[in-house]
Parts: sequence; structure tokens; C-alpha cells
Amino acid sequence: MNILLVKAPEVDFFMLDKPVQQRSIATPVLPQGILHLGTWIKDRLPGTRIRYVDLHLDAYDLYQAEQRFPDPDTWFHRRLWEAAAGEKFDIVGLSANMNAFADNFHRTARAAQETFPGALVVAGGHYPSSYTARVADDPHLDHVVVGEGELPFTRLAEDWAQGRRGAERVLDTGDRINDFNMFPELDWDGVGTERYTKAGSFGVGEEARRLTVLTSRGCPMHCTYCATHSVWDHGFRPQSPERMVATLAFLKDRYGVTHFSFVDDNFLINKNRTKAFCRLLLDRGLNIHWYPSTAQVNSLDRESVALMARSGCDGIAVAIESGSKEVQKMIRKRVRLDHAREMMTAMREHGMNAQALFMFGFPGETLAQMEETIHYARSLECDWYYGGIATPLNGTEMYRTCEENGFFTVDPGQTTTFMEGSIATPDFTPDQVEEMLTRFNYQLNFLENRAFLSGDYQKILPNYERIARLYPDHFIVQYMLFRIYRSQGRRAEAQGMAQILMRLRRDDPERIEGLIRRFDLDLEAVVAFLEKKTGGAEEDSRPDADFS
Repeated sequence: MNILLVKAPEVDFFMLDKPVQQRSIATPVLPQGILHLGTWIKDRLPGTRIRYVDLHLDAYDLYQAEQRFPDPDTWFHRRLWEAAAGEKFDIVGLSANMNAFADNFHRTARAAQETFPGALVVAGGHYPSSYTARVADDPHLDHVVVGEGELPFTRLAEDWAQGRRGAERVLDTGDRINDFNMFPELDWDGVGTERYTKAGSFGVGEEARRLTVLTSRGCPMHCTYCATHSVWDHGFRPQSPERMVATLAFLKDRYGVTHFSFVDDNFLINKNRTKAFCRLLLDRGLNIHWYPSTAQVNSLDRESVALMARSGCDGIAVAIESGSKEVQKMIRKRVRLDHAREMMTAMREHGMNAQALFMFGFPGETLAQMEETIHYARSLECDWYYGGIATPLNGTEMYRTCEENGFFTVDPGQTTTFMEGSIATPDFTPDQVEEMLTRFNYQLNFLENRAFLSGDYQKILPNYERIARLYPDHFIVQYMLFRIYRSQGRRAEAQGMAQILMRLRRDDPERIEGLIRRFDLDLEAVVAFLEKKTGGAEEDSRPDADFS
């Protein structure tokens, strides 16, 4: 039996038509959903051939190379046809994560049915699990798997192989793999792991080989905005520290990976597991770098931070969400804000990248509380801040609140990305929340960036250059790059940035003049630099020369 597993792309194919502050394209990571599903099927149904297609990685690579997106009306069909290479498939499994990219999922479903007539087309993942009725109405799908997919999908494939066709359209069995530690060794070669070791990430040099890893399922928290329980549950099913370290050692040996990012929903929730993992890394002398992409800061203490740093942890992204104690209580996050500040200080003391995640625009939140979040975030002195707009996801308490009060300003089944507002409340409009997020990002990550102000340019330069490549009309990052290159005496690079800035100003004067006034940008210095005929690195020796 031949099975094709496809990850739908999480990109906005019309992103370039939007303001730059509303654009976002996620760096491709190992597609954990289809990788785990394919691994399980191959283990339980020997002889089954699995082919993986990551349409997100394909779209990202195209954008990186050509700074454009293809026509989605034709690209999905063409890409699946190319991936099949003339091969026929019995089942096509489609995985979709966020409903923000629902259109891409349904385009994928249509392309799969029309490209592989006669194949069973099955949907799974967070979007189908959260918006089951909407997905089940898609005529291009045969079945929708709700929740954790390995067990019901494998039974469906086994029935199909034996000629049994009586399965219900929606498979919502609630079956889960209770012991995640016993999951088979993943199909690393089959999924094409090598392609994912080169995708860029914050604070990691281009030459480093890096990979995302999943070591647990489920989260015991009950945050009002989170929909992860629609697939997993509120339990915590971790792999053991021994299994974790063995996997990292294998990946380092086989693929040369030295930097690992853990994409668990709550990697640090079990303090004892974290400490045991760190001690094993030290005992084995594995000499790797690692990073938990989200963390519950209440689970940290100074001992844990010190141990993590010694074992190779380069930084932690702490999910704080709000700097308001009232909002913390309302969203049931309950982060201890003073403790979070102390842990950020501890990270910096141990040379780690201190990063934090915040969201704006929860129903019931006021503009004053959002300002409180910005003020609090600034006090943390983080190396980088991740910001987004609170977006209601079906199945969450936040969604029910917005539905009951008529807060939605867009179709709730196709909400926007986390960079665009989708609700209006008595306290704010979508435009006001978007404005708040833009100011948060531009001020804290760029104009007031800790590494930039201290003159530690090499710490932030790779990330700025990566952003500039992804968003060539991002005026603020080009402006920051000009300032850094100018201070470093790199006149050719500074001149290139200055020319880009003046071109952007000429091509979009209203937007750029608004940014200049709003953030008090010194464009006169850029003009003066371009007009200057002499000078060199000697006069640029102090940080950010001519910008004091």
C-alpha cells in the first residue's frame, strides 16, 4: 500500500499585498505531525510505502529564492503532481495546523483529490480537529480524523487495504498513545531530515546545522486562548530523559546536527525531567546547543537556569503573554511576573538569550493594560521579543466569549494570522491592537534593542539580515542595518542600505514619512552619508557614529 502524507503550507500567498508589519512567514521546521504518523504506520503496517510532501517548505524555498509566491490556483496541483513522480497512492493524508491558513488546506484537499483520483483523502491536525464540521463539509475529503491521529488513521488504512469501506466520515475516537516514550524511532531519512537542518533561526549562524525535536505531548495548563487540547489533552505525556538524549546523539551522529529546538507545548513543565535531561547531557559530554521554543516560566528557578546553561541551553523563550496581573488572571496563565523578571536576569547572567512571548487584544483587555504589557516587557531587557495578536481558536474559552458577545469582525472559521486583529470589543478595535503590536515590535526589537544599544552588533546582526532578506521593504530593519554598518565602518554595506532606504521612501512616501515621524528616525543622517565623499572607519569608531 502506498500512502502520501502532505503538510499544507502555513503561508499567506497574498502576503506581499499587505503592509509589511502584517506579514509573517514561518521558518520551516520538521513536520512533526506527518513524520509521527508515517512512522507509526510503517511500524504497524510493515511493507507500507510512505511518501512525505511538505508544501510549506516548498513555498518557503520558492519565496527565499525569488521573493514571490506562486499562483495558488495552479501551484498546489503542480507541486503534488511533481512530488508523485508518476506514482499512484492508495491514501493521501493531509495535515493542517492553524485555521489562519484554512484556504491553503482546502486548496490542498482539492488538488489531492483531482491529482490522485481513486485515492482516499483524509484530513487531520489542529485545524480539522478544531473546525471539524467545516472541514467535513469539504467535498474533496473522504474522512476527517479528530484528535491524535496515529491510531484511527492506521485502522482506517488497514481497513482500506483489506477492502473494508464502512468507516464513518468523521473519526473522533479519542484514542491516544498513552506512553509516548514507547513511540517507534522516527522515520528521519524518509521525511528528508537533511532539508530541515539548514533552515535559519534566531541567534544561530548560517553554518550551524539545526533541527526541531518533539519530546512530549499534552499540556496540563488551561489557558483560555489555547486550543492544543483539541488534538492532545490536558495530560502531560513525556519521553524520558534517556530517550531524549539518545535521540539527540543519533541526530548529531547521522546528520551532524549541533543545535536543537524543542517544540513541545510546554517543555519545562516537569522540573525533575528538565534537570535529569541536563545532567545526562553533561554526563554524556554530548556538546550540543539546545533551546526550548516555549516555556512556562513558573517552572524555572535559578538552579534550573544554571544547570540548563551548563548543559548547552543557549536561551529560553518564555511565554508570558501579558504584563498585567489582571489579564494574567483573566486568561488563566497566572505567570508570576516578578519571578519572570528574575528568571530573565538569571538567563542573562549565564550568557543565555533571554526571549519572551506576548500577545495583545484579549477580549476583556483594555488599551491601558496593553500599554502595561509594553512597559513590563521593556523592563525585562530581553534579547528578543515575540509578539502577536490574541486570535480566537474554536474550542477555546476565548472563542466562546467572542462568539457569545459578537466580537468577531471576520469569519471566525477563517481567522487572520496572529499579526492581524480579528475581533472588536468595547475596549479596542482591530486597528488599535495592530498599532500596539507594531509599536511593541519596532521599539523593543529594533530601536531599543538591547544588543544594538550596547554595541554588541554581532549578537543581533544575523537576525536583522535574515529579516531583511525575507522582507526587503521592511524599512525599520533596513534602517537598523544602515546604522550598524555605518558604526562598523562598513561603508559599502552602509551605502547599500542607505540607497534602499531612499528608494523605499521615494516609492512609498506616505508610509515612510509616517514611520519617520512616529519613531523619530534620523533620515537626514542617511542623506548626509550618501552625499559624503570622504571618511572611513576611523571616524566611526564609537557605537552608532553620527546618531547620538
